[in-house]
Amino acid sequence: MKKILTTTDNQILGPFNTVVQNDVGYVCDNVVYQTNITGDVTVSEVADDYETPQQIAGYNAEQKVKRAEAYKEETDPMYFQAQRGDITEQEWLDAVDAIKERYPYKV
Repeated sequence: MKKILTTTDNQILGPFNTVVQNDVGYVCDNVVYQTNITGDVTVSEVADDYETPQQIAGYNAEQKVKRAEAYKEETDPMYFQAQRGDITEQEWLDAVDAIKERYPYKV
């Protein structure tokens, strides 16, 4: 299990393998978090694959860029083909869904 530190204002400092409290604050994977900087802190155990909200937001931002590139290259031309009747609208929608599956967002 990993441990996370959460400040009283709900800022998550991250998932850590080790968390030790000392007289200065907390030592987390050899990084010192001073209590006078972060405020009161609580320690919780979480699953090993836990990701912070910031990590999830960063991942989703990367996926958004990848999706936009794929839409531009793959499905934007298909949209116009569907408008002209060269392909079905469902073929275009299926291609859009395939991109979403290829570059999923995390919740």
